[in-house]
Amino acid sequence: MDHMKPALAGKKIASIGILIGLIIFFGSLFASGYNENYYISVFGIGVIIASMVFFGFGMFLSLADEISAKRERI
Repeated sequence: MDHMKPALAGKKIASIGILIGLIIFFGSLFASGYNENYYISVFGIGVIIASMVFFGFGMFLSLADEISAKRERI
């Protein structure tokens, strides 16, 4: 279970990032009078996409580490 700690930490960080991105995005939709060019909406979507990329990269590194550990045992 010790090898799953980095993957779980990455999952938590990505989940928090997606939640913050959703809050920014939906908040910008409700405050549309302040936001003529929708810069805040684009920023919220950017935070969501960055969190998803971070999650995917973290999963890739975790899987690569697991595979390399199995090859060393063989």
